[in-house]
Amino acid sequence: MEYFFDYLGLKGTLKEKCLVFTNQAKNDLKWTRHQLMQHIEFQKERAEKGEIAESNINNYYKSVKLFCEMNDILLNWKKITKGKPQHRDYVNDRVPLIEKIKKLLDFPDRHIKVIILIMLSSGMRVGA
Repeated sequence: MEYFFDYLGLKGTLKEKCLVFTNQAKNDLKWTRHQLMQHIEFQKERAEKGEIAESNINNYYKSVKLFCEMNDILLNWKKITKGKPQHRDYVNDRVPLIEKIKKLLDFPDRHIKVIILIMLSSGMRVGA
């Protein structure tokens, strides 16, 4: 949430930023909606540059939405989310080929063989 406040250029402690934003948002819902949509566009640009993953944009959005809901800032969230990109819920990985598995298992280190077999049998991904 503080990242959004920094994007808006708010100064002070987190509590002060929250109070300033809440007051401004309640007084001018149009301004609030515009700022949220601009923030989503900014995050989309960051994703295009490769600074963040496209699926992370939703995390920035969710924190602001929860803050607004908890502070009774009533916005049309359907309008705001129209600019939010749809992210994929799957990873760009594939099942390794048998030849590749055999090549990995032929590696002389026994530890690698155990790791490869555990990952293959459990469906574990490389990052895990």
